[in-house]
Amino acid sequence: WSSDVCSSDLNLAEELRPVVETFRSVHPGVSWEFEAAAMPPVWFDPFQIRRAVINLLENAAAALGGRGKVVVRIGHEPTLGTVRVSVRDDGPGIPAGDRDRLFEPYFSRQEGGTGLGLAIVSAIASDHGGTVKVGDNMPTGAVFEIEFPVHPKGKE
Repeated sequence: WSSDVCSSDLNLAEELRPVVETFRSVHPGVSWEFEAAAMPPVWFDPFQIRRAVINLLENAAAALGGRGKVVVRIGHEPTLGTVRVSVRDDGPGIPAGDRDRLFEPYFSRQEGGTGLGLAIVSAIASDHGGTVKVGDNMPTGAVFEIEFPVHPKGKE
């Protein structure tokens, strides 16, 4: 990504809180929670990270069908030098057979879905030197986690 859009002094929570607030007003039947741990300033492209989180929130909203709960949590792993953005929902979850293909372009289980949302999330995580993974939210639902370095190599 271009270093002119990135800054080493951006607050990840300040960038993402308004995104969750927007979903709260657009999907009032869903309970939207936002939790952010204290963390240092993070080097990231705000447009790209917002796009990735929007894609995850759109998928969560679609999975819930207008009712349920989504928790967006931003955490910091000081020993690893990483930050993590997790999106948890209490929907039906992701079938085990789909997990290997979720991040492939054009793979979608949603009617009318392009299959590009999670491929874009994966590309953005990779562009930030990070990863995205999916797991089970207990007792029901799915959790998607984007993890990337606080300061990517060469960006310190």
